[in-house]
Amino acid sequence: MIIGYARFLSTLTLMLLCSCAHQRPGGRIDPVSGVEYSRFVCIATVPGDSQLASRLTDVFWKAGMTTVIEGSRAYSVSVAPPNKTRAVELLREDASVHKYQVFYYGD
Repeated sequence: MIIGYARFLSTLTLMLLCSCAHQRPGGRIDPVSGVEYSRFVCIATVPGDSQLASRLTDVFWKAGMTTVIEGSRAYSVSVAPPNKTRAVELLREDASVHKYQVFYYGD
């Protein structure tokens, strides 16, 4: 029980330290798509799992959304402002199905 609680606290600490405030893409405009990533807003932080990041990229892409998912021990998830509400819904659905922790911003 204590080990599980310690693991939870360490994960929470890492996710907060790797929060979106530190990971926001700044001033980048994709030369091909013209997407201005500096306008994206962070919606959440998820565990730093590359398979999770790949799956989420695919989930958002299938919904027609461009995302920025970056980090190492924890990943920040950023989307264009008009997609924020739908992206949070998709993330909540995916987290409930695949059972991982998500720390949402702006809730």
